Amino acid sequence: MGSSVKISVGITNLRPMWVMATILLVGALVMLVGGILMQLIYHVFLAPLWVGVFAGILLSIPLEIWDFSNPDVIIRAITLKDRLLMVCFGLVIGVGAILLYALNLFVPVLHWGIKSFFVPGIVVGGLLFGIGTAIAGYFPGTIWIALGQGRRDAVYAVIGGLLGALTWSLIFGQARYFLWDTLNFGPITWPTVFGLTSKLDEFLVAIVFGALMISMWLFVPRRQGGRACVLHLTGKAKEVMPLEDEISEFKEDYPKIPDYVIESVSVQQPRSSRIIFALAFDFALVAVAVIVLRQIFGESTTYAWICWPPPFLGGFLAATFILHPVAVHGTAPGRHCGALFAGLEFLECGV
Repeated sequence: MGSSVKISVGITNLRPMWVMATILLVGALVMLVGGILMQLIYHVFLAPLWVGVFAGILLSIPLEIWDFSNPDVIIRAITLKDRLLMVCFGLVIGVGAILLYALNLFVPVLHWGIKSFFVPGIVVGGLLFGIGTAIAGYFPGTIWIALGQGRRDAVYAVIGGLLGALTWSLIFGQARYFLWDTLNFGPITWPTVFGLTSKLDEFLVAIVFGALMISMWLFVPRRQGGRACVLHLTGKAKEVMPLEDEISEFKEDYPKIPDYVIESVSVQQPRSSRIIFALAFDFALVAVAVIVLRQIFGESTTYAWICWPPPFLGGFLAATFILHPVAVHGTAPGRHCGALFAGLEFLECGV
């Protein structure tokens, strides 16, 4: 396929991506400022569930542009052949942590949703999660984006997620003592580890933690043998892979993809590094806005809600009903928005 594709390389027009990043920024700020005003002025501390649809749209567009719904991207990240996913989420976590704890200084209620540190469950669950991700090439949330993208293999991943949620709901009563109650130290954060309890102390710890996460963007190279991403961001390093080679590589799988989309996801190119930074900042703003509006839990919760567990677990999940089972309905249209703007293909990537 690649030999029959004509590749035109030049200075690509990145304006559509900057327009998209600007739209996302406006949407994120509307959600965040709206959530803050909702609490400070109207004294409403819990947003309606339908807000989750818009959160799902705004969160899925950057993931679509970064191509995180592509199993190959996930596998390359796990094997450390391509660290784009790790760097992007490090940036999102760092910026989000600093902003979140800054808001905690004056916003009355933040829906943290900090989970307990139960060692057996985290170890066993972490192993299952890692193995499942490596086999399927999907995270629980990216499966829904992949469905919107038209990936047929995502259907099997959804079935696996549903079976896993159903199995967990059936064995929860018997497995709870060992996986949940044993060595359960309750909610733990870095401030509590050091005995810090004031909001100002928590904010200072968040600055240190956030700086460490952001430093991944500054010092970790995207590819093996490459240079730190910050050097490409400032244009002070030569590209490890020429743009024309990257375009050729991408068009082996996506012959109709515009050149500016390929450049926009390349940390190797200085101009596109700045777009990825902007998209990551937008993503962090939306994630923080969701925590201000209503508790964020994780799209893996969606599978449990679809299965609708037995009564002994239904009460537990009912107590944690939050945005993501609703937000998942926004990921597919969010994918379509990103694809329409970026010129990606729909239903041509199914396997």
